[in-house]
Amino acid sequence: MKKITCIIAALALTAWGCSSNDDEPSRPTEEIPADSTIAIQAGTDKRPNWQAPDFSRFEQTMSLFLTLQPELVPYASRQDLLCAIIGGEIRGVAPFDVDNNGFVLTIAGSSSDDNISLSYYCDSLHRIFTIPDWTTFDTDIRPMGKESVFTPIFVTRTDLSWRE
Repeated sequence: MKKITCIIAALALTAWGCSSNDDEPSRPTEEIPADSTIAIQAGTDKRPNWQAPDFSRFEQTMSLFLTLQPELVPYASRQDLLCAIIGGEIRGVAPFDVDNNGFVLTIAGSSSDDNISLSYYCDSLHRIFTIPDWTTFDTDIRPMGKESVFTPIFVTRTDLSWRE
């Protein structure tokens, strides 16, 4: 009987020691303070000389209106460029449209199975951001919308720092 009492006591202590305490503060999440300025580190990339493709060489095109993710908007300028690449070949280039706060990108293609990588040159940061497998070539895609394909994620949380 003494053994059973000791086992029950040990189990109770273990369970009590592992339970959560509502009085303890929760661990802080890694959130950016509201009164901070987000900073993305500048690079040394020179403005690329991306040239638009000869659209007559391709059977189809798809056109999209793309917006910058919010973290990149403060750095945007008329000197920024967006480039679509399929199979290592440039298939579309667009300058940043300051008036509409985005890019109107037309992409040339021949097959709906082609993977598109997307590169964004930010002139004020002197950086080229790339998404290797952004989406697939699809002439049926709507030209604009709210899905992530229309606001590509070039900068992740690890790329960000903030100053108070």
